[in-house]
Amino acid sequence: MKVLLQIFAIAMCTVTVCAVLRRFSSEFVLPVLIAGCAIIAYMTLEPLSDAVGGISSLASASGFGGYFTALLKALGCAFTAQTAADICRDTGENALASKIELAGRAELLLIALPLATEVVETAHTLAGV
Repeated sequence: MKVLLQIFAIAMCTVTVCAVLRRFSSEFVLPVLIAGCAIIAYMTLEPLSDAVGGISSLASASGFGGYFTALLKALGCAFTAQTAADICRDTGENALASKIELAGRAELLLIALPLATEVVETAHTLAGV
């Protein structure tokens, strides 16, 4: 809860600074926005490292480590692409935001391809083909 309140405070400060900067010199809004997003991302991801480590060890012990790794890669890819696209949209670059989302979807497809291949191979093995 403490981290969430800190993130909220940083977001409100970032929004306020950006609103003030827009009146005087709009070229500084983007760097401030990116810095605020980077700080919030760091604050969000740092506490998750212990949880991810614990879940990863459980997944490895259960034999599903490869699936878990693919899931984490996919989540990281989706969050990164969405954040970058949102920043582009905030600055009015909608076409660039769409291309970032397209690249994120393509990366998700590449991450999922080995899993899909494994599912097909397992199905063939079970069917005796």
